Amino acid sequence: ATHTSRITCYTENGNIVLARDVSVGDFIVVPESGTLSDILMCDLSSNGKKRQALKIDTSNNGDLNLKGIYGGLQLESCGDKNCLKSVEYAYSIQNIGKSLLDVISIERTVLKQEVVKGVSQEEEVT
Repeated sequence: ATHTSRITCYTENGNIVLARDVSVGDFIVVPESGTLSDILMCDLSSNGKKRQALKIDTSNNGDLNLKGIYGGLQLESCGDKNCLKSVEYAYSIQNIGKSLLDVISIERTVLKQEVVKGVSQEEEVT
């Protein structure tokens, strides 16, 4: 049997923008219609008991991250909101030898950090 939970999302004014039963892996769109408010509140309940209460800043000032995890929710898409951050890399290459040098390729390793329940988990991405 699949375990279901209830998700209820609403604006700071208390207007419900989503209320439905979900299972792990379900894809939801918030709000179901209309425009997303700058602050989204979501309650996740199981067996009639509130398990999580989330407050997510969805304004352009907020820190939305694509694939970011917010409690029991994971952000898969941002629609018209900006959840992509620009990254700029600068390289300085010096030939400290006496022979001519042709740079054919550059490889870099980026350290990706995720915080899960206050514990930092690191993963190398090449």
